This record gives sequence, C-alpha cells and structure tokens, in this order.
Amino acid sequence: MCIYIDLKPKDLHKTLSDQLEVKYLSSSAQELDEIEGIILSRASRLVGLMTMKIKRDVKNVYFLIDTESPETVVNEEVNFNCRWPKRQFAC
Repeated sequence: MCIYIDLKPKDLHKTLSDQLEVKYLSSSAQELDEIEGIILSRASRLVGLMTMKIKRDVKNVYFLIDTESPETVVNEEVNFNCRWPKRQFAC
C-alpha cells in the first residue's frame, strides 16, 4: 500500500472516519462539491475527503494532499474495494 510511514490504514478506517463522520470507502449517493479535511499526525499531514466516481459508482475516499507531488495516486485498497480496473490508477 502506498502510504506514508506515519499514516497507517487504521487512520483511514478509524481515526479519519470518526473525525469526519464519513466511513472510508463507503458509497455515496452523489459526488461532493466541497472538500472536507483535517491535519493528521505529528508530521501535519493534510488529508482531504473527496468522492471518486467511476462509471456509476461513487465512493468516499481520503486523499493525502501533497503539494510537492507531481501526480495523484490511488492505493491498491481503493482499487480492490471499489473493484475498479487496476489500469486506471497507479500506485
């Protein structure tokens, strides 16, 4: 899984889900118009809640916002749980 050493899967499934009151990888009836987020960990990681839509399936996904990264990637857990073709996203 592509994730920073101080940001663990439990942070996505429990900590962030509890704080933002939206379960990670849960289905959404529609795409969000706004981004909600928090600053997480001692390293002050900015994490935003956004929706992803592939065909008709919309999921709530947390994104690590890294302004110095040249690209945005989706980790393998999102691909697996959403059953989206792996070729559409890289990790």
